[in-house]
Amino acid sequence: PPPPPPDFGRAEILDYYRQELETVRRFVVDSELVSVPEGPIHLVETPDYLEPLVPGAFYLEPALFAGDRTGRFFLPPIPDPLDEATRLRYARRIHWGGFRNLVVHEAYPGHHLQFLHAGLHFQPLRNLRDNDVMLEGWALYCEGLMEEAGLYPRTPFAPRLYAARMRALRVLVDIGLHTGRLSLEAAIDLMAEHLGDGARGWIASEVRRYALEPSQAMSYLVGAQLILELREELEVKDLKAFHDRFLSFGPIPVPLIRQAMLTATDL
Repeated sequence: PPPPPPDFGRAEILDYYRQELETVRRFVVDSELVSVPEGPIHLVETPDYLEPLVPGAFYLEPALFAGDRTGRFFLPPIPDPLDEATRLRYARRIHWGGFRNLVVHEAYPGHHLQFLHAGLHFQPLRNLRDNDVMLEGWALYCEGLMEEAGLYPRTPFAPRLYAARMRALRVLVDIGLHTGRLSLEAAIDLMAEHLGDGARGWIASEVRRYALEPSQAMSYLVGAQLILELREELEVKDLKAFHDRFLSFGPIPVPLIRQAMLTATDL
């Protein structure tokens, strides 16, 4: 990629993030693959105390009983000023469209859209405790859905392929850690071998998180596969109706959603 302009810094990076958020939202609206309820999303830099455990992007849903529909999309803090190595890293990410897959996963049509739909069909017992396989499965399923719909600008789209490899590794590491077959260091080495040793610091933080949340790391790939299998089982013709109905159940286990949807007649 070409070198960034001399004035490239924090403000330009934040502008790019906001533009990508709106670009993806508009694509999802125009594609008519799922309804897009009203509800703002704010970009927020991750506070210092959370960085050691949540090194990457994450989403915080609207407050459950506050009547607010505002989601928050947390991103690692952007240094100000940027040193030259960091400027080049951000410039490469922008050049390759590396933020787009995160927007799909965390915002549209991923987690933010997911919780907006859950809010439209709010039931306390369904919403008080989230099911990771449904939540993360939907967000990862959306990455593939947007690839099908033509959102990603390059084929193959490198950030999407890298993310797919990471999700597969999460399954191996999750099982390995919690069956005692992998130590923390061995898990870090395994992921670094396949994702690049330059990401070792981020990988170490990720593996610590996996160790604290048994089965969460594998929930992405397992959940996405369950949704794809349900779509095939139902022989879905109307994707928008299928997605809207699926999301209407809220964050409950996918097998329970499957049981209910198998009796539906309008998909």
